[in-house]
Amino acid sequence: MGRDGTGGPLPRLVQRGTGTKNNGDAGTRRPWRSFDRLLKERKKMKITVNYEQLYQSGNALHAQAGEYEQLIERINRLMLSTSDVWQGSDNDAFIQQVEILWPQLMRMVYVIESYANVLKTCSQAYEQLQQNRLAQARNL
Repeated sequence: MGRDGTGGPLPRLVQRGTGTKNNGDAGTRRPWRSFDRLLKERKKMKITVNYEQLYQSGNALHAQAGEYEQLIERINRLMLSTSDVWQGSDNDAFIQQVEILWPQLMRMVYVIESYANVLKTCSQAYEQLQQNRLAQARNL
């Protein structure tokens, strides 16, 4: 039976490279060998998660996003207050440039908050998974 489970031979998965005369396969690579090696290495992988530290990192990022948002609001207030002492086309150009940046800055805050939420959600999921595994182990 072939590797594809149908009984027939697999199509040949060979890429021809610019091999040299000195290597035995003249540039022929067999991608499945690399894939098999990755599968073997994958069995050796171990993922360790400190969910408390992950959750704290999420909280710290959330706080940082709040600080950025306050700073952006402060910049906006300062920008609007410049019109009292700075008038003319230069001030208008400055305000226009800051208004162009405003959505991008707020998007940055949103992305940081979203990432913080992902960290916190993953932390809770890992903690729940560990609790479930412990409960299952106790029931053995």
